[in-house]
Amino acid sequence: TAAKNDDGFDLRPMRGKKKGSKPSVSAAAAASLAPAERRSPPSSPNVRRTSKLTSGNSSDSDFWDGDVQRRPPLFRVRLAAMACAQAVIKCANKKAMYGYWKSFVPVHVTEGEMTIFSVVYDDPNPKSRGAGLNVLSCLLDGSCQFLSAADDRARSGAFTSLATQLGGMVRAVHAGLLVAAQRERASQNLISLLKCLSVFVDNVSFDKLSAGYLPPVIKCICSFTAHSDVNVCVAALASASAVFAAKARAEDSRAIAQPQHGGTSLPQCVLACCAPSQAAPVRVEAIQALCALLSAKHSCVPDYWEDMKAAAASAVAADPAVRLHGFKLLEEMGRFICVSSDEPNAADFAEAAPATTKAVAKPPGAAEASSEPTPNSTEPEATTTTTT
Repeated sequence: TAAKNDDGFDLRPMRGKKKGSKPSVSAAAAASLAPAERRSPPSSPNVRRTSKLTSGNSSDSDFWDGDVQRRPPLFRVRLAAMACAQAVIKCANKKAMYGYWKSFVPVHVTEGEMTIFSVVYDDPNPKSRGAGLNVLSCLLDGSCQFLSAADDRARSGAFTSLATQLGGMVRAVHAGLLVAAQRERASQNLISLLKCLSVFVDNVSFDKLSAGYLPPVIKCICSFTAHSDVNVCVAALASASAVFAAKARAEDSRAIAQPQHGGTSLPQCVLACCAPSQAAPVRVEAIQALCALLSAKHSCVPDYWEDMKAAAASAVAADPAVRLHGFKLLEEMGRFICVSSDEPNAADFAEAAPATTKAVAKPPGAAEASSEPTPNSTEPEATTTTTT
């Protein structure tokens, strides 16, 4: 770290001293000088201080373009720190890492506390913010057993139990990710954030916590299902699958069918992504989200049954990558008919995909192949066999 005076300026000698310049004094000699004799070097106009992350503990800037000295940007130091933390979390035992969660995740939502969200919120470099989200994802991944003991009920007393601390961490991470989703503008970081949100939903037992966690998450996901970036849409749909499969209270489960963004519910946003005009990765992820909705046996499934039939019909008539998942959607619809108490009409399910029989009996391209004459297909019997 550079030696600095009381005003925060750098006291290191400048490179390229001219002839006849005065020799630099030692630290002890500088301390013995009178205040009037100590002259602070002028502040460089090329240094910009951007955020509290760089101006609080360090006066160096992430953007140094002075001609006298050139230092590496400090965001690279934070990137290396995030990479090191991620490597430690991946290699270390999960139970051993539980004792260090307080160093990364705040127990209470407070201002000024340095946690992983300090990087996610305030770092001026998008790569550092993305690295912080990756560290948080690694920390949350596989922590379902640990977070299942969380208790977010308010308690009074001097002693704070582990369950109460975990409940505070869950509340802080939930609030932190939603705030980060509103602030973030970089597409790559939005993908990392939505993946982190999906991991969070997968590992938290919302049925053991207070109600009200899933509705803001659902609203956040709906706002990204129509994003201009295809990868952001795919990440949002993966988060929707996690929400459909989450174990939540009845109040939160009912929020799935409530209008959220633009007057549409989350299943309607997912069904809109199944349209043939959407990109193939978006359609595949949307169909997987519908499968998660069906397998969770939500009570709102009959309300979207007709739309699911249309989505399955268009999927089985699409290209092979989408067709495979279209048949998986048909399989989940059949399972829902078999195990659901409020069964949809079986005749309606038979009409779910009019092209299903053709797709199974005659793969794409078979009609064209049968109509084209071949050198060995001169006999009518061979043509009849192929058509059959």
